[in-house]
Amino acid sequence: MTEERYYDYLVLGGENHGEVYNTHLVHVLEVPAKNNKLAKMYAQSEPADVTERETIPHKVTEFITEDGRHYFIASNEDLHGFNIEDEILKSKISVTNN
Repeated sequence: MTEERYYDYLVLGGENHGEVYNTHLVHVLEVPAKNNKLAKMYAQSEPADVTERETIPHKVTEFITEDGRHYFIASNEDLHGFNIEDEILKSKISVTNN
């Protein structure tokens, strides 16, 4: 039986900047949107609406440091605007083993 592998993805830019998500191997990471919707009140006799949580797709890029470590970066922005190695050091992301 093959065990499923999970990887850490560091989000750069946007409202989820600096967050790390752990999931299976993906090319696009669906990141939960941070919206401030208020809870809706229902009567006991009425069924509640089922709403799906909004997500924002982020393109995943593999980043290799000068010393050969591999990381997955998820972003909707141009990565040239970030010092990726500094962002990795500030985060809790783990090295991706190939």
